[in-house]
Amino acid sequence: KIKKSVFASIKNKIHIFWYVEKNHKVIAAIGVGENEYKTRGYFIDWFAVHRTHRKKGIGKYLFSIAEAIAKEKKARYITIECGNGNELKAARIFYEKNGYKQSSYFPDYYNKGEHRIDYYKKV
Repeated sequence: KIKKSVFASIKNKIHIFWYVEKNHKVIAAIGVGENEYKTRGYFIDWFAVHRTHRKKGIGKYLFSIAEAIAKEKKARYITIECGNGNELKAARIFYEKNGYKQSSYFPDYYNKGEHRIDYYKKV
């Protein structure tokens, strides 16, 4: 069961989030919003699927919803931020399988040895 939530944050930014529940527990979520420049650049944030529910098509389905919203809003591109840790390797592989390309790499972004990797997809 997919549910939708809309949150307004400071500066009237609108983020739209979807989440999947099973037995009244959230097992997956994704958010999409326009970047701060309001130039039709979008980003995905808070994407996660509980590890016991991965490889069942839930993440791909949530991505299709977020990308459809971006296309509806006439987005030029979508970005995703990710870390370089081993615990995020599956996420990076997933992004690449879904057409996202690595566009930047920031060494020591989060902490020393914890790098940031940005992904990009033209819409």
